[in-house]
Amino acid sequence: MFVKDIADAPVDALNPAAAPPAAPSAAEDKKKGGPKRKIALHLAYLGIGYYGMQRNPGFPTIEADLESALVKAGAISEQNAGSFVKIHWSRAARTDKGVSAACQVVSAKLMLEPKGTLVERINAQLPQQIHVLGFQRTTEGFDARKFCDKRKYEYILPAWVFDPEVCTKGRGQDSSGDTAAAASTAATSASGTTAGFGAVQHSEAAAPAAQPSTADDGPADNAEQPEPAGDDEPAELVAEADAEAAAEAAAGDPQDDTGGEVDDNAAVKVSNKSEAASATAAAAIDVRQDQTASSSRLDPQKLQRLRADIAASRSRFVFSTEHLQRLNQVLKQFEGTHNYHNFTLRLSAMDPQARRYIISFKAELMDIKGQPWVKLVVLGQSFMLHQIRKMVGMAIAAVRGIAPAACLRLALDPDRDLTTPMAPALGLFLDETYFDAYNTRFGELHGPLTFEPFRAAAEDFKRKVLYQHIASSDERELINALWLRGCTDAYFK
Repeated sequence: MFVKDIADAPVDALNPAAAPPAAPSAAEDKKKGGPKRKIALHLAYLGIGYYGMQRNPGFPTIEADLESALVKAGAISEQNAGSFVKIHWSRAARTDKGVSAACQVVSAKLMLEPKGTLVERINAQLPQQIHVLGFQRTTEGFDARKFCDKRKYEYILPAWVFDPEVCTKGRGQDSSGDTAAAASTAATSASGTTAGFGAVQHSEAAAPAAQPSTADDGPADNAEQPEPAGDDEPAELVAEADAEAAAEAAAGDPQDDTGGEVDDNAAVKVSNKSEAASATAAAAIDVRQDQTASSSRLDPQKLQRLRADIAASRSRFVFSTEHLQRLNQVLKQFEGTHNYHNFTLRLSAMDPQARRYIISFKAELMDIKGQPWVKLVVLGQSFMLHQIRKMVGMAIAAVRGIAPAACLRLALDPDRDLTTPMAPALGLFLDETYFDAYNTRFGELHGPLTFEPFRAAAEDFKRKVLYQHIASSDERELINALWLRGCTDAYFK
C-alpha cells in the first residue's frame, strides 16, 4: 500500500506541512527534463488537514504540496515555479476543505524526462497523504476543468445515522456559547454585516428562467449578503455560518467547486491583505471545522453517554431494505436540473450558477470493519461549494423524520430561502472524473483519457485508506454523532 499507517492515524498526526526533506532538484539543469508536454496527472489524496485542493497562500492545500513536489522532481523548472499560468495548470474539480479524492486529475505542461521514473520521482517528494497514480499524454489545448464532462463523488456514513432515536438526548443544550459569540463578532467585523441562516420564506421576486450550469462555470457572484439568523437557529450553527462567511470573504474563496480560471494575481491579492484580516480569516476557518470529540465542549461523561447511545443503536437498529428504498426515493428528488441556491453560500436564486444538473444520486449498503455503512454516490456535471454536503444533510434529515416531507421540494424552489443542514466533510471524496467529449474528438491522437489504467490502484486506496480512515476517525472523534446533535427541526420551523 502506497500510503503507510494513515488510515487509523489521529487527525493531529496527519500534518500536511510535514513534507519530506528537500532532495537535490533535477530542475537545476533545465535540459534534463527535456521539452514540456501537456499531460493529465492522476492522483489520490487524503484531504484531512488540508484547506482544500486549490492553492490558497498561507494555508496548506493539495495543489501547493503537489506543485512543490513537481519542482523538486524536475517536472517544473525553477523559473516557472509559482506560476500556474506559465504551465497551463488546471484541475478537474476543486475539492473543499477536508475532502479527499480517489482519482483527481490535474492538467499541466511538464518536463517528463526521464519518463520511466517521473511518477516515482514525484511521489518521493510528496507527503504520505498524496500519491500520484500515473499520467497520460493529452493535446496541447487540453484543460482538465473545461474538458471534464461530469464528476462523481462518494459520501459514506454509518448506517446508525439513520436511526431516528440515536443522538437526540440533550442536543441543543450544550451550545459553545463564548466560542459562538466570538466567531459571530469576528465574522461581523470582517464582512461588515451579520451573517447567518434564514427561515423558510418567500422571495420578494421570482427568479427569471436560467439555463442549466455546466462544468465551465466560473466563480459565482458573492455580492449577495447573507440573511440574519432566525430565532430558532442553534447558536453554534449560526456561529459556524458566520465564521465561514467571514473566512471566505477575507480569503476570496471562489464559489464553484469545479474550480474557476487560475489567477496568478490571487497570491498578490491575498498577501496584500492586512494582518488583522488574515488573522480573522484563519480564526473563522478554524471555527468552521467539524466538531470532534477532541474539540467538543461536552464533558467526558456526556461524550461517554453519546458512545453508549451509538452502541445501543448498533445493536437495536437495522438499516433495512425499506430504509434503503426510502433513502433512494429522497435522493432521486435531486436528479435533473434544479436551483441549488439554498445548498451553497451567498448565492442568489437569480444567479444562473444556482442551476445545476444532477445525473444520478443513489445509495447502497456496504460493510466497513464488520459494521454496516451507507454509500451515497452522486454523479453530476458540476457542483458548488458545500452543495453535496448540504444535499446529504437534507437527505439525512428527511429520512430521520427531522425535516417535513415537503422541505426538500421547497429547498429546490428558487422562490424560497430555506436553511439546509450541512453534513460533515469527513465522509465525502471525489471518486471519478469523466472526459467523454474530449475522447470523442481527440481520443485518437494520444489515446483516450480514462480512469481505467488507474482504477485498481484507486479502488485499493479507497478500500485500504479512505474507508478505513473515515471509519476510524468517526469512531474516535464522534463526528457524525456530534453533528446529529445539532441537526434539529429548528432548521425547518
